[in-house]
Amino acid sequence: MFDFACTSEQAALRAVVREFAATQIEPVALDHDRDATVPLDLVGKFAATGLPARWLKAEGRDGPAVVTEIAIAAEELGYACAATASLIMLPALFNRVALAGLAEPARS
Repeated sequence: MFDFACTSEQAALRAVVREFAATQIEPVALDHDRDATVPLDLVGKFAATGLPARWLKAEGRDGPAVVTEIAIAAEELGYACAATASLIMLPALFNRVALAGLAEPARS
């Protein structure tokens, strides 16, 4: 059976991302949907939190723990706006997976 309880570090991460979503995404999400515009400024604002860089530079941390953090963040952002969550999180996830693939030796 899986233990789905968050660690204290994961709970702290969730709180930070939930606050970001509530203050930065929720207030503008409906306007962007109505106007069919993309909130690119939110990508930079989220990057300024340092979280994406933390996930890309996860030396000494195992892959599943980092991917779990990314999933927690994506879920919290998605609660505010799924489209904006995708805009923010997909590059972080894809870059993490690509970098992990580059670190593994090629199999023959």
